[in-house]
Amino acid sequence: MTSKNFDVAEEVSRSPMHGFHWWLIALCGMCQIMDGFDTQSIGYVAPALMADWHLKAGALGPVFSSGLAGMLVGAVILGSSADRFGRRPVIIVATFIFSIFTLTASKATGLPELMTLRFIAGLGLGAVIPNTMALVGEYAPTKIRVTLMMLTSCGFTAGAAVGGFVSAAIMPRWGWQSVMYVGGAVPFVLAILMIFALPESVQFRAVKNHEPERIRRLLLSVNPLMKIAADASFKTSGPTSASASQLFSDGRATGTLLLWILNFVNMLTLFLLSSWLTTALAAAQYSPAHAVLLSTVLQVGGVAGTIGLARLIDRFSFSTVLPVLFLVGTVSTAAVGYSALTSVDLLAAATIFLCGFCVVGGQPALNALAAVFYPTAVRATGIGCALGMGRLGSILGPLMGGQLIRLNLPVTSLFFYASAAPLIAFLCICTLRRKAAFPSRALTAGALDSQTISQLH
Repeated sequence: MTSKNFDVAEEVSRSPMHGFHWWLIALCGMCQIMDGFDTQSIGYVAPALMADWHLKAGALGPVFSSGLAGMLVGAVILGSSADRFGRRPVIIVATFIFSIFTLTASKATGLPELMTLRFIAGLGLGAVIPNTMALVGEYAPTKIRVTLMMLTSCGFTAGAAVGGFVSAAIMPRWGWQSVMYVGGAVPFVLAILMIFALPESVQFRAVKNHEPERIRRLLLSVNPLMKIAADASFKTSGPTSASASQLFSDGRATGTLLLWILNFVNMLTLFLLSSWLTTALAAAQYSPAHAVLLSTVLQVGGVAGTIGLARLIDRFSFSTVLPVLFLVGTVSTAAVGYSALTSVDLLAAATIFLCGFCVVGGQPALNALAAVFYPTAVRATGIGCALGMGRLGSILGPLMGGQLIRLNLPVTSLFFYASAAPLIAFLCICTLRRKAAFPSRALTAGALDSQTISQLH
């Protein structure tokens, strides 16, 4: 049956999976893989870089935080730009930015220069997640939307994990700069590929009233059997203009604030661990190479968590899964320091894996939560602002870790203090459930429209 008044979001959400979807997920997933690789690379090269430059313990804290500060700015500014100019151009430009400046960082000769280059690279790194998540979410069928978004997000944690293995393999032979070469060259090639192969969001085109023929072609790529009237007009639900104020309108204020707090505390833990776990393990008893490999288990746990949580959330909802996740994350984070001192590699690896499952794997779940909460017109803005608040935590995390290391506190204290953040996340999730800001029936059904949200408050 054909329709002259064609609801793009509705038709896309009930279309079956095709090769188009998998190609889109592959491109966005690869982009996130290199995003994760480059974001985490500075943590993996830290011990070798400190030895090469004869730096004191904790001296790289400002470098870690400068890159994360760039990611904060990139997530907010380029996230909002995508709701005005499109997901596709922002993803491509962001990928070029972080690839070029990661390559340039390999030539840095001092801390001020490295801090500047990491900040600029961070601008691109911070824009990748909100825009790839928005793009995949806007093409995904409703019944598996969360799974597909988290599968894409798995790229970030997979890239961070691959970064550990690659770093351990190539640094002893070619030095820490070789990690930057890989982290810059691969996304540069990927950005060129995306110029020719990455589609724009069809929902974004409908919101912006782009040429009907371009929208028609994209819809037929999603589902070649879709029936579209020759004189069809295309629309999509929700607001048609992007404004940050819409994050607090139509009953979204409570959910927005809770999302911001959740992202803040989870990223504080995630990046404290990602930045200093290798150094802390080396200080405990492990050789630098052994510490890198054990640290990689954190990201492996994150990959497993992302995949496992996607199916659990699709089946049981965010409001059921996330409280358990962050409670276990609290206990496992505190336990990492104790297990590292036991000299039992299997116990240390198991504890780090569980911590990664909950903390690292929990971040894609929070990204997906934001993606289903906001409508098309402000989806990238909503995800970007939530991640921007998270980046504040990610900046504080490495700085806090650096301060604790400078105080020469026991390794157990570093992880015990870090466990306070997932405990706060657990309390926020419990508050969120009581406020009914995200009822389970709405969480896996796609973005909430204003009428649905207003009925819940």
